[in-house]
Amino acid sequence: MALEINNDLGHVSISDDVIASVAGGTAVSCYGIIGMASKNQVKDGITEILGKENYSKGIKVKKDEGKLIIDLYIIVMYGTKISEIYVNDWHTSMIPLILNVDYKYHSFYQKVKTTLNIHNLEYQGWYSVDILPNVLGISRQYYDNGLTRMGDSVNLLKSGIETATRIQLNEISTEQLKLPQMHESGIASVIEGKLNNKAS
Repeated sequence: MALEINNDLGHVSISDDVIASVAGGTAVSCYGIIGMASKNQVKDGITEILGKENYSKGIKVKKDEGKLIIDLYIIVMYGTKISEIYVNDWHTSMIPLILNVDYKYHSFYQKVKTTLNIHNLEYQGWYSVDILPNVLGISRQYYDNGLTRMGDSVNLLKSGIETATRIQLNEISTEQLKLPQMHESGIASVIEGKLNNKAS
């Protein structure tokens, strides 16, 4: 399965191996990641580190409803200390909630802080409540208690704002915060409440 792009200029086809190679190269350049592991070959908790030419063996690439999903099987350096995780916009804004829900009592993650960077408030990740149990594996209770809910929908950005240790807005999102629709939707009050709590 390849990524197909069609427009007025022509047709581009990008193979899964190319996507995997770029994603794998990017992953291993990150601090604390020493290599990629095979997604199929793990024996007694030990696996070999894949060479650059075999990154595709440690990566799953799939398409779902027009979106590209990449699963990475990485090997983290023993003793690597993760003190803070930075997430960007609604795409990754569920990570602070997942850390609080699934890893709250895991000693490795207990002191990890999260920072949510908001670059564009026009995109917030609005979905039906089904996304929580069916896609993210999170209980509907986090909708019922209001943590992920805005109106009658799930707002992924809101959940990140509520559960991240801190949030940062750039110039664009700071200006967007003044727009009437941001106040009407309620996202402005959520952001202002978070910033005011951190300031006090």
